[in-house]
Amino acid sequence: MKNVKKLLLSVLTLGLLLATASVCPAQAEMKPLLTVSFSGYDKLMTSIGVFGRLGGNADMGKGLEFMLQMMTQGRGVTGLDKSQPWGAVVLTDGQQFSSYGFIPVSDLKQLVETAQKNPQ
Repeated sequence: MKNVKKLLLSVLTLGLLLATASVCPAQAEMKPLLTVSFSGYDKLMTSIGVFGRLGGNADMGKGLEFMLQMMTQGRGVTGLDKSQPWGAVVLTDGQQFSSYGFIPVSDLKQLVETAQKNPQ
């Protein structure tokens, strides 16, 4: 259960950092503060399933998959290459932060259509 909470806290922290990103002035030298990477969507979902089983929630991965299906109206992550790694980096100049996310795309048009139909 402790590992599941730690994983969820890490994911929420990353989401918060990415959601509050701002544009930084070009004159300041930006240095990496945090770099996060995942082996890919499939492996991430497998890991979430393992953490769920360890924490007493054997269907955690399936539950997240179901929520994603509901949020995307049954489309899932269409256009995302689930087998390739993805991640994010947070940069800072000591006063301001900037963040960038990196996801592997197999079909950009499908991914954009899925995102436009569901702005969350």
